[in-house]
Amino acid sequence: MRLLIVGLNHQIQRAEILSGGDVIVDLETNQKQQFADLLAKLIQDRHAAFLGEEAQEGVELIARKVAQEIECIHVNIEMPRGERERRGIPVDYTREDRPYTSEQRALWNSEREQFMFEAVVTNAAAESAIVLCGRQHVDALVSLFEQNGHSVETYDLNRESWYIEDWDRKS
Repeated sequence: MRLLIVGLNHQIQRAEILSGGDVIVDLETNQKQQFADLLAKLIQDRHAAFLGEEAQEGVELIARKVAQEIECIHVNIEMPRGERERRGIPVDYTREDRPYTSEQRALWNSEREQFMFEAVVTNAAAESAIVLCGRQHVDALVSLFEQNGHSVETYDLNRESWYIEDWDRKS
């Protein structure tokens, strides 16, 4: 399988506009439309039949909407909360103000990355696929896919000239 792994900040994924204030709302709305346009172009240009996304459960996702419009399979590859609880992975472990060691964080990230990898391999019966995930998971996922014979490219959303990472600072 040929994969493109796109590293991003999760704030861009939700369809819902979460900002307050006209300037920030307009900026967020524009950013999310640009993101949708980019995803549609990537799917079409790469002839991707599968889009896997590490995303929060139960929220409306831009990528899901885009994939449906293009008739591309979309799967949320994030480890569900119940599975995290079963494995003893705290919901808040990524927050630096929590009392977890770097070794614990690395182990829990590794478990989640293995889950994401397996979710893609299980669900993507495609020659070409795209994976959206937080930047901290990109290198590990590249390694997992390459070790298993897949061709992988990466792309960071920060490379887009239109993308502004921290909307609150641009008001």
